[in-house]
Amino acid sequence: MLLSEIAEVFSGRPPQKVDEGAATTEIPIVAMRDVGVRIAPRDVLETVEVGGDPDPKRRLQAGDILVTSRGRVRAAVAKDEHVDVLVGPNLMLIRPIGGYPSSLLAAFLRHPAIEARLLDLTATSGTPGFTMDDIRSLELEPVTAERAKQLAELVEETDAYVREIQVGAGRLNAAAVEAVFSHLDVEPTS
Repeated sequence: MLLSEIAEVFSGRPPQKVDEGAATTEIPIVAMRDVGVRIAPRDVLETVEVGGDPDPKRRLQAGDILVTSRGRVRAAVAKDEHVDVLVGPNLMLIRPIGGYPSSLLAAFLRHPAIEARLLDLTATSGTPGFTMDDIRSLELEPVTAERAKQLAELVEETDAYVREIQVGAGRLNAAAVEAVFSHLDVEPTS
């Protein structure tokens, strides 16, 4: 089965320029640098001024998947905090419409074999990056709803575990740096 059978695919775009003096609204926008295994928290995303109401196909909904379309392939699932965030350039927005959980599709898209397939498509092109049609034409093996749920739970539990390890490693590293600083710094700190 093709990815296009179970998801809609849209391309991110740069925000449109606003005429001087026009009414604007500041909206967060997600850029390639904000996408890893997770999307950066909303409060750290850059904001842009937009006029009017941006295309809903360019605004995130919870459960949407963002995929970087240039360089290393990264895929992450939008959470509730990302609702209505704009999707910037060089990103593909995948909106599941079938029974496949977002976390399952994101994990599939992060697999090195999928990255290799997508990057192979760009090897002969003048533009580095893959297209919406490249994403839409990815083939997946159909699985039952029960199996999809089990696989999604595995991915979600593993992602949560990895996140906790990263947070703990960050705290441990900060404590080590602080210990070194407190032993080597010659100026008193307040």
